[in-house]
Amino acid sequence: MANTITTNGKNIYINRCFESSPTYTKIQYYQLGMCAKTPAVTDTKLYSPLPISTASVASIDDCDATAGWSNGGDATAVALNNTAGEFMEGTGCLNMPTTYSAGTSNWYRTVGAFDGTTDYFAWPVYITDLADITAGASACVIHLGTGGFTDYNIYNFNKTQLQVGWNALVCDVDNPDSTAGAGATENAIDRIKLTITNATTWTTNDVRMDWVQTYPIADTFGSWVSGYPTYNTTNKSVSISGQDLSTQTNGYYLREFGLFNGDATKLLYSRGTYTSILKSQYVSVTYNQTDSFT
Repeated sequence: MANTITTNGKNIYINRCFESSPTYTKIQYYQLGMCAKTPAVTDTKLYSPLPISTASVASIDDCDATAGWSNGGDATAVALNNTAGEFMEGTGCLNMPTTYSAGTSNWYRTVGAFDGTTDYFAWPVYITDLADITAGASACVIHLGTGGFTDYNIYNFNKTQLQVGWNALVCDVDNPDSTAGAGATENAIDRIKLTITNATTWTTNDVRMDWVQTYPIADTFGSWVSGYPTYNTTNKSVSISGQDLSTQTNGYYLREFGLFNGDATKLLYSRGTYTSILKSQYVSVTYNQTDSFT
């Protein structure tokens, strides 16, 4: 796993080394994610943060039935897919076919009102071929609305955040990229919509969705294994270790790992990506990171 120390990470070092009363707290948390986007010094977050404890995951739509879904633009009606190995959770997923014309497709529905405050909202989408998606900062857009789509929040996802396979489009409900009308009432969201810029016609299972959900942001942060960090003054290095147990983060694909400090708004110190791991009750994952001064 290659890790990149971010600009914020370097600033934390400077602040804590040279300020008599540092204003940044120490590095003390990690987060796991599902996005394989190449790490960069400009990263300020994990792009698809996942819950470490899944006990608090609330399913908004398990995508095991087509009832309630509508479509617009180039999209055609969702179709139930019960093929083993093609869904992420439950007994099936929903295929999202299109007939290319204008190049924008959307699927939406009314759901039971849910409270999204202090939560992440995640919409998993499987992509067979990235060439099927048009490049851009708004390749995928999620709308969360209250009482329809007059007052809603808007969350944008760049194509650079996507990969072949299962993606998790994760948004911080409290921090939309923009709003329409008065914006959503975030403790009473009852309308969800996903728009994707389709570059082609999608057939059968080219693109599909599953397990639309929310989980508390607080449940995405883990702490070090007991005894860490450790320091080596001979080699001028510091090591940390975090562990995702067999009972944690099950059902998700792990692809990214980030370290954060303990500020009220946590700052990303470093981010790394690695070969996808499907997490299950039969798998535990240990993350070891050593930073050295040379």
